[in-house]
Amino acid sequence: MPDREALVAGYSPEAVGFLDRMGFTTTLCMPLRGSRALLGVLAFCWTKRHKVGVT
Repeated sequence: MPDREALVAGYSPEAVGFLDRMGFTTTLCMPLRGSRALLGVLAFCWTKRHKVGVT
């Protein structure tokens, strides 16, 4: 999520509350897809602002 507004717009209040309680400022969420369904989400979280890029 590039900023808090995107986080609030894209995720449930429970998820936003959890990230707030943990003190995370930057989160990268990656879906874990199985052959038939979504298995879960892998989240990388930072407490300091972090720019995530693709190289």
